[in-house]
Amino acid sequence: MSQIQQGLPSICPNPNSIQSSFVREYFNSSKLQGKWYEVAYKDVFQVKGCKCQSSFKDIQEKETNTIIRDEFILECYNATYLGDLRFELDKNIPAHFKGTWNLPVVKRIPIPDTVVDVGVDENTGDYYWIVEFQCVNGPSLLHWKRIFFYGLQIYSRQSRLDADEIVQIQDRLRLLGLGSFLDHWSPVTKVDQTNCIREE
Repeated sequence: MSQIQQGLPSICPNPNSIQSSFVREYFNSSKLQGKWYEVAYKDVFQVKGCKCQSSFKDIQEKETNTIIRDEFILECYNATYLGDLRFELDKNIPAHFKGTWNLPVVKRIPIPDTVVDVGVDENTGDYYWIVEFQCVNGPSLLHWKRIFFYGLQIYSRQSRLDADEIVQIQDRLRLLGLGSFLDHWSPVTKVDQTNCIREE
């Protein structure tokens, strides 16, 4: 196994095994509706030097399934970029979504996304932070028995979370079995949410 893979499990964890008991039992997809600010992440596909990442999630409850349209915005070198994604709720696994990019060239590339933990407002029951995790195994046709890609994002309803709270969230993720991903290769990146071009 290459140096870059050291410290990681050989395959992606089962989504159920890394979710908090609250998410497994009580997750409500409608509470994802609206704007979220990315406050920290561990994602090799996100370009370093970017800032002001945010996500607007539009929840569409259909008769047979639940769809999330996710518009992801980030600012890099004084320019704004938009990522347009579509996720469908997996009926067999709570808070697990099967996603794709809404672009013809990459539309067939699957993006499995799991909500692993949430912060719940005691007064309203709303979620005020969420953690999403993506993991893709290497191509089976190539007998690549290792993880090809993983990403982890901490989102908040507010554009900033206290550093202590981000540490507490990471501690919760370690208890859920995600410590090897948090510690792998590079530290968790905190997102600069100041002096953003976007409208607040």
